[in-house]
Amino acid sequence: MTVGIDYSGLPQAKPEPRKAIKARRRREEKVVIAAVRKAVLERDGRCRVSGGKVLGDCQGPTELAHVGDKRRFKTVNEPPNERHQTAWTVALCRRHHAQYDAHQWDFQTLEDEGMDGDLVGIVRRGWLKDGAWRKPRRG
Repeated sequence: MTVGIDYSGLPQAKPEPRKAIKARRRREEKVVIAAVRKAVLERDGRCRVSGGKVLGDCQGPTELAHVGDKRRFKTVNEPPNERHQTAWTVALCRRHHAQYDAHQWDFQTLEDEGMDGDLVGIVRRGWLKDGAWRKPRRG
């Protein structure tokens, strides 16, 4: 005759509180963000598209922007090492960052290198009226 032990009455360990999980993830992500920020600022300097006549002069402090399919709202649940990489992060001044976020223009890069490689070009979105660029028409 074998005697089994009933573990159902023993106390269970409490799960980690959600607040603690989020704080730990933020700390882990902060380390990755700092490393990417440093590498991008060393690579780009102030603004990656500065000095262009088409997009206008730079204005405001330097900000980091996530480009292409790796914009921050599209990568919320990805691990920090996949979410934040230099290949899809670029340094822009506040003016050019606002224009990029408003979808007035986009980057053309080499597919395999992303922003780590050379810029092939900048694609202006919108239409020309009376010699001035207007916002893209919404379908």
